[in-house]
Amino acid sequence: MRPNYAIFYNTHSYMIFLIIKLYICEVFYYTCCTMIRKIVVFFVFILLIMNAFAQNAVSGIVFRYGSTNRAIPEVLKDFERQTNYHFTYNSAIFEKKTPLTIPEKVYSFEQLLHIVLGTQFVYKVIGNQILISEAQPAPIKETPAVVSQQQSQQPITKQHNPHEQVRYTIIYDTIRVYDTVRVVKTERKTVMDTQRVLLQEPKKTLPKPSAFAVGVFAGVTSTVPISFGSADETNVLRHSEQNVLTHSASMLAQYRTKKLLVSAGFSYADVGYESKFTTRSYSEDPSVTFSDTLWYWRYTKLFTYYKYIGNDSIAIEVFDSTYTYKVVENPKRVEHNSDVNSHISLHYASIPCAVGYRFELGRAWSVEPFAQASLQILTLRRGVILSPEGQAVWLRTAPLRAVTYSFGAGCLLNYSVSERFLLSLKAVGVYFPSIYKPSQGFLRKALLSGSVEWGIVYKIPQR
Repeated sequence: MRPNYAIFYNTHSYMIFLIIKLYICEVFYYTCCTMIRKIVVFFVFILLIMNAFAQNAVSGIVFRYGSTNRAIPEVLKDFERQTNYHFTYNSAIFEKKTPLTIPEKVYSFEQLLHIVLGTQFVYKVIGNQILISEAQPAPIKETPAVVSQQQSQQPITKQHNPHEQVRYTIIYDTIRVYDTVRVVKTERKTVMDTQRVLLQEPKKTLPKPSAFAVGVFAGVTSTVPISFGSADETNVLRHSEQNVLTHSASMLAQYRTKKLLVSAGFSYADVGYESKFTTRSYSEDPSVTFSDTLWYWRYTKLFTYYKYIGNDSIAIEVFDSTYTYKVVENPKRVEHNSDVNSHISLHYASIPCAVGYRFELGRAWSVEPFAQASLQILTLRRGVILSPEGQAVWLRTAPLRAVTYSFGAGCLLNYSVSERFLLSLKAVGVYFPSIYKPSQGFLRKALLSGSVEWGIVYKIPQR
């Protein structure tokens, strides 16, 4: 009986096919495992780099901050508004903590976290989340002993048994705690140190608060003229004068205490307004004449005779009278009405002196209302005004006072940009009681002027 070689051949081929298939599956399995391990390692590496960058980002953030008697959760909310980080913590860990007072200045974010959290809390940065938890107490050392640093370090020999000799060395250590009782466990006994120990940061020499400052301001001014006299005249002037915007500038030296402001300086302002009125004048037109007949008596002397009256001789003249007329040519009289629109410009250089009070509105804002008195010196005058006779006259011919005075009140709104510079907005209103000399014809005139100026103030540090 011959063997069936076809069956043998088919079985052998199938076994080879199974071996090749198992080999391919095993290679694919190991390849997938290797790729998965590489991917996991890559993502772990990326997370470590991101964590490192997050830690560096915390130390790289710098901003100005200060607080007075505020709870730690409120301070952390301020940090969230100043940065892109959010805090995650258990609110119960801050319940028994005293409020914080942080001097206002520029800090890095990392410095503020160390000031607020101290050594009792730890934080971890994960992306833009900061996790805060209580710090775990450090393990107590078993072998070191706390002794006075004035003692010298000497070896100690301890006998455990007659045949064994062990040498020990005292380790000098300093334990810093917050106003508590130190417990140090040695090898054989517990040492209780009830001394009051305060952990304090080294005092930093802070710059003295600035008391003197110099400010430069510039802005706009608007003036309202006020006339005193008869009702008709003041009514005409009130309707002919209008206020406009002009310019002003000032330089002030300021002295500040915690609540008081005293300032003096130099100011230059264009205290001006618009004057609109109508004048009336007359002239003769020679091209147009009118003939007028004038009747009159004409006398002609005839003779003179003398008459004795008493002891005197008096001469008496005799005239012949005739009623006659003559024709006169008169030119036409023309009336002219002129509209005048003039800008009245009064430039005053002044020396303002002010005293005010200071109100704090936060870490960077403050308001300082003040009262002011100034000596005003007239430096320039231009324009055309309405005279008491109803005619237009140049302002330089008017009897203006060369030196006068003013008084008023104002307010300063300050924003602290840095420790040395302030941005300041100044609003002030002043009253000029009289700008004309006492003279014939001209009414007494006063000015009410208001200005708004902004400027920069530099604080001069004290030595």
